[in-house]
Amino acid sequence: MSYCQGKGIGVTAYSPLGRGDVKKAGLLTNPIVRQVAAAHTVSPASVLLRWNLQRGVAVIPKSANPARVAQNVREPWSFELDAEEVRALDAIEDGGRFCTAPWATFDDRTATDKLVTGLATGLASAIFSVARLDVTTL
Repeated sequence: MSYCQGKGIGVTAYSPLGRGDVKKAGLLTNPIVRQVAAAHTVSPASVLLRWNLQRGVAVIPKSANPARVAQNVREPWSFELDAEEVRALDAIEDGGRFCTAPWATFDDRTATDKLVTGLATGLASAIFSVARLDVTTL
């Protein structure tokens, strides 16, 4: 993130609210997030959105609930996290928030998905070991 921002490249949070209760990705129920939300009388989602906004990260939260969509638009702008709260949120590492490139996502993938990912990764590695494309010359 620091590298991209240092080069003027915008960063967008992928799944900024975690993945609900999916294995190792329940950021909305994280005790630190809940504590900060209670201190500001806002939702845990707003805390996570505000944390990203204060770090200069664009957020595109998903919700099928119109009331939550409206809350996600308004509430993160109604408060500011202090430095201590930002540090506490920065320190959250639940083992499931980050994706490994190029296709892997989380630990809860199906056996078929893991097989297809392995085959696609192997194929891409083989292709790119012999073929290179320099897009700067196109």
